[in-house]
Amino acid sequence: MSLFVPIAPHDSIKRAHFGTDLSALQSHGCTNKKNLLSTIPRQQQQQQQQRWERVTANDLDTAKLLSDTTSDPTRQRKEFEMEKRRLHQDSVEKSKMWPGTILGERIRTLERKDEKEQQLEAEKLRVDAEWHVIVAQERTEKIRRARDAQRLAAIPEMRLLNSQLSLANILEERKLQIQHKKQLDALIQANSVDGRSIVARAKQEHVMEIVKQELARREARKVAQTYPAVIQEKRNKKRMEKEEDRKIQQRVIETAKLELKIEADTLEAKRQAGFREVQEAYTRALQDKMTKAIEKKAHDAEVEFEHALYQQATQDCSEKLKNVAVMKSQAKERAYDVVKEKILELEIVTDYRIRDAVEKMQNAHKGRLEQREIRDAERRIQLDTEVAKGRALQ
Repeated sequence: MSLFVPIAPHDSIKRAHFGTDLSALQSHGCTNKKNLLSTIPRQQQQQQQQRWERVTANDLDTAKLLSDTTSDPTRQRKEFEMEKRRLHQDSVEKSKMWPGTILGERIRTLERKDEKEQQLEAEKLRVDAEWHVIVAQERTEKIRRARDAQRLAAIPEMRLLNSQLSLANILEERKLQIQHKKQLDALIQANSVDGRSIVARAKQEHVMEIVKQELARREARKVAQTYPAVIQEKRNKKRMEKEEDRKIQQRVIETAKLELKIEADTLEAKRQAGFREVQEAYTRALQDKMTKAIEKKAHDAEVEFEHALYQQATQDCSEKLKNVAVMKSQAKERAYDVVKEKILELEIVTDYRIRDAVEKMQNAHKGRLEQREIRDAERRIQLDTEVAKGRALQ
């Protein structure tokens, strides 16, 4: 609230209004402050309106108290009331953050709640960022492996090597069959017993040997076929573990939110029912929190035990795969010895063909150079002839 009052210099009306001079009121026939301004002449009011100043409500109340000279106790009572209102307002402003007050506890509870929510949100964003990085790395690795497999499958040398390995296996099997046939013929000639029983027994042994070899090859093929499945199973387990971790984190977040809700409910119960009931509710909430913490520790221990079992199974599988790889490398080395001779023969034939092709290309290049020189000479002669004709016409 504010109003405008004239403060023109040498104004007797202002002095009278503020209680400094009452003689100016007698000339206007006015002794009451309420109708003071209404008794001022019009010409004098126009002169006073030349200069104005804004006065606040507090300044006006102070001026009224100072101008009130009728009774000192009344003025003192008004001053005391004003001071009381000011002190009450200051006390309310200062007691907002005091500990142990309802308003202070409510403000601090809201601040703690906001801080926990911000921490949970930051942790969630960090976990999401790490998960996205892991997914991007796995996708990049899968793309790289697929491209490597396509590139290796498209190389002619790899195709030739696979065909040569197949040929080497066929030759080795044929060699063993011939050797076995020779041993069987020698055994029949050296003994005078019935050769048909010997042949039947030898055939049976040979069939059993072939069956064993075929079973070994099938086992190796089965291992090679199931190896991607094992890798995929490991990845699925890892993905499930990540999903379980994410669920655990989600449960932790939900538990934290529940704890915040419990704390808010506890504070509300403390405000409504009194300190004792609030203390009991807080104790129950703390016991629930401790119970959940114990359950979480037990669950973490169980997860660690399962992880140890998984690591042991992974190590056993890795050792089996290493043994299979050693057997495969030994078989490849035996096949390489047979293939080397074929590769040397192919290299000799290839060198001969390359030299023949190079000689043909060189001869063809020489013929093209001679034809180009003849065309350039004809073009120069034609150009000189046209220049000479042009000069003759000029």
